[in-house]
Amino acid sequence: MEICNIKNECTGCGACYASCPKGAITMRENGAFCEPVIDAQLCIECGICKGVCPQNKEASPIKPLDVYAYQTSDKALLYRSSSGGAFGVLANTVLNSGGSVVGSAFSDGKAAHIVCDNFDDLNKLHGSKYVQSEFYPVIEQIKKLANEKEPVLVSGTPCQIAGIKSALKKDYDNVYFVDLICTGVMSPKIFSTYLELLQQRKNCKIVDFKFRDKTNGWTNSNILIEKADGTTEVLTRKQSEYFGLFGSNIGFRECCYKCKYRKYNTKADITIGDYWGIASFDSSLNSDEGYSIIIVNNNKGAELLKRSVNENDLLVATTLEHAEQTHKKLKFSVHKNNYHNLFMRKFLKTSTPKGLEKAYKRCCSANLTDRILRKLTK
Repeated sequence: MEICNIKNECTGCGACYASCPKGAITMRENGAFCEPVIDAQLCIECGICKGVCPQNKEASPIKPLDVYAYQTSDKALLYRSSSGGAFGVLANTVLNSGGSVVGSAFSDGKAAHIVCDNFDDLNKLHGSKYVQSEFYPVIEQIKKLANEKEPVLVSGTPCQIAGIKSALKKDYDNVYFVDLICTGVMSPKIFSTYLELLQQRKNCKIVDFKFRDKTNGWTNSNILIEKADGTTEVLTRKQSEYFGLFGSNIGFRECCYKCKYRKYNTKADITIGDYWGIASFDSSLNSDEGYSIIIVNNNKGAELLKRSVNENDLLVATTLEHAEQTHKKLKFSVHKNNYHNLFMRKFLKTSTPKGLEKAYKRCCSANLTDRILRKLTK
């Protein structure tokens, strides 16, 4: 039995895995991504998995209430954040109320969602992760927390939020949902292989990988790696095959190229991201420390934002029209590169650092002549 009604539409959210009454579904790597697999011996064909799958449900676009540009006045938080600190202040409010925060953390070479109830663990959630985060293991924890009185903040991509809301089956006043303006999710397999390649080149073990370091400013953010010996090194995105793939729209999950959650088909109370282009709305907003865009989707989100922002923070009302002009991803899916399929085939033949290098050179050269020759000889 197929869970998703349309082939290649699975987002890997894990709602089916968490909802199966017989435990007949496991999440397994299939190619470059994790997908649900049904054990036919355990399956009773009850159809719950199909019913809970958010990809099988009709789109229900909302009309956002407000749009803001935001920058926290907490300089330490601002530096830790990829943009203006929006996630951090919302999370701080929930933790200060005795609640828990769910978000993506980087550990042991992969991104995975964790539940935290203290500020030390919250630090692990700051910053963008340009790779699909493993979400399904925390769903049961979220279900338990939802039935308690304390507040819970759940952050993730739009498809992850749609998945957990479907798995919860009802609305909870104490659970807040925040999603991201998402380009698409890159393959964890590609990232782990790239990390292995980087460790070979540097002849070291990399214990932390910061995708967006603002040492050289928000608009010129680079990669910061921390090595096992405690030293750090900054890499530009141009030095990274991984970001070369990301910038070329190669390596995303198939469903990202026709994302169901554009055009405000969001299940989140608040949507956040980088507010690129904010200076075109207000020329005085030209700090290179970073700005967040905050889109308030409902009254629940408005209430959380009001409790989170203090009088020293910068909060400027903008317009949905400006947000759409500067964030095409709000309405349109990322374009699938013509070389995506070729890259995936070549990379998955070996899934090795050397194979990644070869596939990258074959598919992502910036030389126009090479691109033309590749097209003629493909």
